[in-house]
Amino acid sequence: MRLTDREKDSDMFERLLRINDASFEVNERASREKLWTNFCSWDVFVDSTFTPGAFAIVTERDGPYLMIIAVQESLRGLGVGAALLKEVADFYTLGSEPYITLMCKVENWRAQRLYLKNGYRVLRVVPKYYGDEDGLMMRRILC
Repeated sequence: MRLTDREKDSDMFERLLRINDASFEVNERASREKLWTNFCSWDVFVDSTFTPGAFAIVTERDGPYLMIIAVQESLRGLGVGAALLKEVADFYTLGSEPYITLMCKVENWRAQRLYLKNGYRVLRVVPKYYGDEDGLMMRRILC
């Protein structure tokens, strides 16, 4: 769903913060301040339809870009991430956008496997995208 600024309230942010904390290792999490700054500028929020423990955020600057997909560790391997990726793709398939882009750490094989199984392909390696770590730019064509 597309959110207006009025719909982005502190309760929603606190829920996203809890899911984010339960989804990522401490060194992988965005800080509360960074998450708040980004939360205020995000364009599309996709909530998992069958579990409160997952969400996806997309920005539409320069085309749809999947900024974050968070699935609590206890829910991984149950199809929650795939369902979120499908919801995002369905949202944009109805529009005129030809693709969705995302970045993934080169070392994050679990996320890469999820993205590859769901139609994303590697475009290129981006050196030092995550500080000292390289990133993979991945894209899913929606046609």
